[in-house]
Amino acid sequence: MPAQAESAAAVPATERSNDAGASSTTSEQLERDQELDRQIEHALACPCIDDIKTGPCGQSFVGAFACFMRSQAKPQEVDCLEAFTSMQECMGKHPEAFSDIRQSMEAALDHSTGAAQQGKG
Repeated sequence: MPAQAESAAAVPATERSNDAGASSTTSEQLERDQELDRQIEHALACPCIDDIKTGPCGQSFVGAFACFMRSQAKPQEVDCLEAFTSMQECMGKHPEAFSDIRQSMEAALDHSTGAAQQGKG
């Protein structure tokens, strides 16, 4: 447990609620949460993921992404197994929605592999 959490846990809740430091910590946490929300919103605004967000699995994608960004666990995905499992299940139910993405990824991989092999020759 971090030192701050240990010291806060040692102080009775009635004393902590009247402590100016507690309100400062709450305010700092609120600011961090708001900044994180802005970062998530900015990342999700990228047109490169519009198809995923508006597709049949958009809601589960956004939920898994936001969970991952908010996670403080190491590794991060530990907190988000349920969200990522839900997204994966949705993608399995709707493979047609991801065929364009799969094809473009395969084409990019083929292109990079071909270019790398040409450079060796």
